[in-house]
Amino acid sequence: MSNASKKRLGDIVTFKRGYDLPHHKRNEGVYPVISSGGISGYHAEYKKEGEGLVIGRYGTLGEAYYINGKYWPHNTALYATNFKGNYPKYVYYLMKCLGNLKTADKSTVPGINRNDLHELEVPYIKPPYQKKIADILFLIDAKIELNNCINRELEAKAKTLYDYWFMQFDFPDENGKPYRSGGGKMVWSDELRREVPEGWKAKSLASICYWNKDTLKAKHDFSFIYYLETSGITKNEITTIEKIYPHEKLPSRAKRIVLANDIIYSTVRPNQEHYGIIKEPLINMIVSTGFAVISHKQTPTLNDLIYQFLSTKHIVSYLHTVADSSVSSYPSINPDDIMALHLPWPKDEEILFPLSNKLHAMNSTIHQNQKQNKHLIELRDWLLPMLMNGQVKVSETEEALSMAAED
Repeated sequence: MSNASKKRLGDIVTFKRGYDLPHHKRNEGVYPVISSGGISGYHAEYKKEGEGLVIGRYGTLGEAYYINGKYWPHNTALYATNFKGNYPKYVYYLMKCLGNLKTADKSTVPGINRNDLHELEVPYIKPPYQKKIADILFLIDAKIELNNCINRELEAKAKTLYDYWFMQFDFPDENGKPYRSGGGKMVWSDELRREVPEGWKAKSLASICYWNKDTLKAKHDFSFIYYLETSGITKNEITTIEKIYPHEKLPSRAKRIVLANDIIYSTVRPNQEHYGIIKEPLINMIVSTGFAVISHKQTPTLNDLIYQFLSTKHIVSYLHTVADSSVSSYPSINPDDIMALHLPWPKDEEILFPLSNKLHAMNSTIHQNQKQNKHLIELRDWLLPMLMNGQVKVSETEEALSMAAED
């Protein structure tokens, strides 16, 4: 493939401002309303249909959204009215790789004039090659979204299983029948203020778990560490982690050592849900003292069950209430607040192994999908400008994609 030529953007695609649609005029429907930040709701009417491209005018300027169907382009965005014989998905990826665009002031809100946008000189690949390029990139995005979809389904299934066992107490009895609905005996727990199965009782996390067990010593022999701040993980997905070498100064909060299957739970602003269960910690992984690092005392696979308990809405809400009443300058809790939480627990922990093994398998799959997505995103972001500039061939891209899929 030859290198890309240069062309005026307005000769490739024409953009027009979207249509006004205040919230009070929206009628619930099936057609997406696409604003500067993506889908902002749904409406009973649509303005455009077919393959479309929408980019932000304000706020998240430069973000591009591809759609194929009926939709309402909002007036906070620009939408493509004419692709001028070019492959729509190619134009979508072209817009994504343009980077930051020049802005013009309008009521102090960043924005862009479509006439200025049309005058931008951009790299251009001829139509015969556009589909191959765009389809490769779209295939990567489709795989990323498939992994995300699988993870959402696994998370929902894990919640359902946990509720079935620990809220409804309909785990399989010795005959394989649902315990509570099958007539299993229930007894009152004063600590939990609810009925629990006979032989179960309220246990604090402190009675069954270690917390903050391993701490980084001042004199360590690590050649480097991977350091995770509380903001670097949200709802079990790590977004930012820093690699630090010995000649660099370690953050004073870099103290907590993390092992496989450890739960990490932020003690700062619990409602922001900075928590997760670490399936495959990076080598020499250290987390902030803003985390409580929690693990079951005997059976690490039970951590998946405990993680499910800690990530339930009512626990997050309760800890947030505790944090709001703290005397610190920002909402926070102590690790002791977490370890003082009580949950129903059987005398014989082996009863829980079937559930914990299922949750462990689900969380492991979620982790592998997240890991693959990280590689795919890095590949896509590297390929995008290279393909748009004609610096790599599609055949080379297919080989790189095949290698990423095997990771």
